[in-house]
Amino acid sequence: ATASGFELAFNLFSNYWGGRVLGLEKKEGSLVEGILFEIPAEQWPIIEHKEGLKTGLSQAVELQCKNEKGESLSATAFSTPEQRKTTQGATSLRFLELIRRAYKNWDLGFNFESIH
Repeated sequence: ATASGFELAFNLFSNYWGGRVLGLEKKEGSLVEGILFEIPAEQWPIIEHKEGLKTGLSQAVELQCKNEKGESLSATAFSTPEQRKTTQGATSLRFLELIRRAYKNWDLGFNFESIH
């Protein structure tokens, strides 16, 4: 699926990952490609916990997406809250490798050198 009006940015420092990890930044005219998963309501508390929603590590962002058939869908993503965004510190190479493999496995196209 593709969400418009956003781009990916290494804007959150993570002790767990040992460097900055990806979040979303609003940017008109930009597109972010990803995978949509349907998560049952009873499992949302687990997702919210793992994404750090309750601790302020992330915030829920509502996106309008188009699937591979061109159908419009609403989705929730987790991204970096404004007060936590940073460009300090190195990008987590471990995280970057994981994301590169995921994009390749899901046959998603992305130029990782363009991420700031």
